[in-house]
Amino acid sequence: AIGIHRGMRVLLMVKPGLDFISITFGLFKLGAVPVLIDPGMGKSNLLECIESVKPEALIGIPLAHAVRRTLGRRAFATVRHNVTVGRRMWFWGGHTIERIRELGRNFDKPYPLAETRPEETAAVVFTTGATGPPKGVVYEHGMYVAQVEMLRERFGLGPGDIDLPGFPLFALFSTALGASAVIPDLDASRPGTVEPAKWIEAIRDHAVTYSFGSPTIWHKVTDYCREHKITLPTLRLVLMAGAPVPPWLFARFPELCSHP
Repeated sequence: AIGIHRGMRVLLMVKPGLDFISITFGLFKLGAVPVLIDPGMGKSNLLECIESVKPEALIGIPLAHAVRRTLGRRAFATVRHNVTVGRRMWFWGGHTIERIRELGRNFDKPYPLAETRPEETAAVVFTTGATGPPKGVVYEHGMYVAQVEMLRERFGLGPGDIDLPGFPLFALFSTALGASAVIPDLDASRPGTVEPAKWIEAIRDHAVTYSFGSPTIWHKVTDYCREHKITLPTLRLVLMAGAPVPPWLFARFPELCSHP
């Protein structure tokens, strides 16, 4: 209704949470292309990435729009449609996510799901730039379908499972698998800041069955569990990536979980 359409690159600058998940799936349903960039890469890298991808729309928190209006006029030059997730200031215009939801309630029937092709671009996700200049990785719809099927077949994930993703994007896969996702109280760009008590509380309160996180997260969480004699009997699958996993960390899980 506001002009965002199939194939349009939409820069999504929203914090991990329910808004992030619902907006991303809304864009997928429309056939638009979410562009995801880690703001932790630094201002100059961030602006260079935005300029290179030439987004036509921006859906972001107030800080993202403030940067667009003050520091990033060149980088955001191609943006024609703006949506604020949060409080909108008068000087940057555009729409709010609340207004978009109001428009959605006025539809008298469900909006049709875009019939995308396997080779059609689904999203552009930029690397962090930790080992070199940040690079935009193009994901196709066929790639996402294949990944979802591999996760379902390899790990047996599906309806009834509950995920605690240490990387927010993984919540999208859980939703696509028919599982539930619990959004952790965590700065995903700094996994070492995890508070083990909160992580464990989320697992126990929601009966989490699987969880992805960096070895740093699980190092701190298993330390805490061993110190306080805590077990996590609902947890049947732990996935780790992003750094080498030492053998001693693997060895902790049989005593921690009921599904070694």
